[in-house]
Amino acid sequence: MNILIPILGFGKAGGYRVLSNLASEWTKLGHNVNFLVPETSPPPYFPTDAAIVTSNRSGDVSEYYAESSARSISALDNLLSLYSGVKKIGENYDVILANQSFTPWPIWLARPRKAALFYYIQAYEPEYYQLEKKWLSWLVAKLSYKLPFITIVNSGIYVDYKGVRSVGVVPPGLDFNIYRTKDRPKDLRSADQIIVGTIGRSEPSKGTIYALEGFAKANQLDGRLKLKVAYGNLPEHWSHQDCSVIIPRNDHELADYYRSLDVLLAPCTTQKGAPHYPVMEAMACGVAVVTTGYIPADYRNSWIVANQSPDSISDAILELSRGNDHIDKVATASKDIESFSWPIVAQSMLKLLYKHSEAER
Repeated sequence: MNILIPILGFGKAGGYRVLSNLASEWTKLGHNVNFLVPETSPPPYFPTDAAIVTSNRSGDVSEYYAESSARSISALDNLLSLYSGVKKIGENYDVILANQSFTPWPIWLARPRKAALFYYIQAYEPEYYQLEKKWLSWLVAKLSYKLPFITIVNSGIYVDYKGVRSVGVVPPGLDFNIYRTKDRPKDLRSADQIIVGTIGRSEPSKGTIYALEGFAKANQLDGRLKLKVAYGNLPEHWSHQDCSVIIPRNDHELADYYRSLDVLLAPCTTQKGAPHYPVMEAMACGVAVVTTGYIPADYRNSWIVANQSPDSISDAILELSRGNDHIDKVATASKDIESFSWPIVAQSMLKLLYKHSEAER
């Protein structure tokens, strides 16, 4: 199968990891997979085995070289570059896979006649644009779900979610060679220190402020608690004497960070039931997870807390510090996460691509 994945440029968000790894798995299986990016895209932050081609607004398509990404470019120019690239080479592919909510537009406008058009939705983006008061982006994202694409979502909550109609669910995956479990969790009742972690994010929907405030409340009652925030992004004027910042440079260092923790806080505030990489990665690394409820977290394998509630987060941390039932929950989480391996996930997506591309012909 020939598969084209047009994107507006490689980035560091988890959605790019998903695309890079899906493309790698399909390439290993013998499929011809190409990313199409504007000629000014930075190199992939998440490596991929797929080939990469570039295009510009004039329709010049060529092999990708990272050196070409030195200059900046406008969002409109990126969209026009994708349109011109799909117009030029789209007929050579069996499947074209849109992803972020702006990418379906240049694909649809280019009208490649032979390719089956798929749209992989990894989040309901209009809600995020609404929170940020980006109303034009909100409208573009909202209307993208009306375009005639075969839609696949990454969680069951999006199957019939605010106008999204999908033919199947394919969650994100994990590389268990990197995100491998640590030794048996320690007994937190007698530990000299309990290391709590969270991924620092500036977006309000990620709930970083609630994690910080929940930790601070728990720390007042149990001085053994220490906090490690990955990537920083602390709110202005927020600090704590028992808080340190860790900057992982790649997935291997991120996995090491998780394995250094006893507890991971992931209190996102929107679209509960969706995938959230910190939850999945911490589970795979054998860490107790406190979350507002993101797959595959539930009451059997995690600590589910109230939304936007530092008190609920604090209570969960203190419950963990005083008991030992977390060992059983962490073991359950380790079993539940096994089905998210990349080979399994990639095959699930391929089955949907085969089935529905054949139905289109």
